[in-house]
Amino acid sequence: MKNPETPHKSFIIDIEIKLLRDVKKLLETMKIQEATEFIEKNNHPKLWALLAEVALNRLNTVVAEHAFVMLKDYAGIQLIKRIKALQHDEFKKAEVATFYGRIDEAEKIYMVNDRRDLALELREKMNDWFRIVEILQESKQPGDDELLKKAWNHVGDYYVERQKW
Repeated sequence: MKNPETPHKSFIIDIEIKLLRDVKKLLETMKIQEATEFIEKNNHPKLWALLAEVALNRLNTVVAEHAFVMLKDYAGIQLIKRIKALQHDEFKKAEVATFYGRIDEAEKIYMVNDRRDLALELREKMNDWFRIVEILQESKQPGDDELLKKAWNHVGDYYVERQKW
């Protein structure tokens, strides 16, 4: 190593601790109850967060809620409430994907289930006006004019802020 004071990122490796590897192995083998018991014995926020994510991906709201309570994660508990209110499993998966920042996956779920309005609403919350313009130009529907005008104004503002006329 030429300069040991400032090493390059390629010289640094992340090695997971044994507890994390064990919990991941339990969760991969679909033993969520055993993983919950194991995490309760070896209490750590990272393990609870992993359990919550896996439980939500499987739409197991009881385990996920328990994990969020142990994490003291109010936003996660609110997500569980929203998910319980939804009827369609695909929309529940889209909410989970949105919560974990997988916006493209959530949009795809909405589009496949013919809920373009929810996909547009999601992109509007994320201020992704470029994607809103793309969606609106792909398929025109009545009532899109106002949203398209708003999106173009935001795209224009984006370029004005960066002085790219």
